[in-house]
Amino acid sequence: MKVPIRMITVATSFTWILLIIFSVSAIYSMKDIRMDVGKPKTNITPDNYLMLDFPIGIVNGAYYNLNDFNISTEIHDAKEGALTRGFTFIPSIGKGETLNATHEMRINLTDMLQTRQDLLVEDSEFRISTNVSMKAAELISLKVSSNLTLPWGAPLYNLTFAAPKFTIHTAPNSTTYYTVAIPTTFENHAFFDIAGTVHLSMYDNRNVLKNTAEIIFKAQQQSSFKENLQFDVPLAGIISSGYFKVALSTPFLDYGPLVIPIGE
Repeated sequence: MKVPIRMITVATSFTWILLIIFSVSAIYSMKDIRMDVGKPKTNITPDNYLMLDFPIGIVNGAYYNLNDFNISTEIHDAKEGALTRGFTFIPSIGKGETLNATHEMRINLTDMLQTRQDLLVEDSEFRISTNVSMKAAELISLKVSSNLTLPWGAPLYNLTFAAPKFTIHTAPNSTTYYTVAIPTTFENHAFFDIAGTVHLSMYDNRNVLKNTAEIIFKAQQQSSFKENLQFDVPLAGIISSGYFKVALSTPFLDYGPLVIPIGE
């Protein structure tokens, strides 16, 4: 009886040694696994979603196959509000294999800018939390977490309306009228173009609506906008004091109205 028991003990010990060697080699080889995340490609969909496509390169330099490779990300704004989540699952990556994939995330611009209108006029940063999990040789699980920041550029950065300027003109038919010009400036720091309509309403000092106008505007990404919002007012409709209400309509949301005083 002693011999079989001894043989079982030896066999068990040998199995454990092999298992330990296998585990150590698998864990050690994980240092040769590399994942590179590139700069995201951006796109605006017709239904006003901001698409972020992160190119990912995965190099499995380990001794064994990788299984259940999962990437999950979550984007938070500067106030720690969750904006969106993204998931990418890759069933298997063979040893020595290099795989290129795309990790996709979607942000509803309308919802985001409706609740955080400061992001229209102020630059900020988003925080991206990333969790990566995988299995090596279908036995050893590995989890890695990291954080990185993504700059957010405001599409209407430093939006400014200067005091209105009134210029009197006489038409060929001898009709006298005023041209009202409101100097308007902002910088489009976003990675997308922005276009929309400016709605102007002119009130006198008794809050009586005297005139309205709509002006189309457009600013390309990473550009400065500096133009006069200009429209004509009949002589009878001009006022010496009062105010303008200025509102902007974009495909994403309505912003304003902002008040510009007249005659102060």
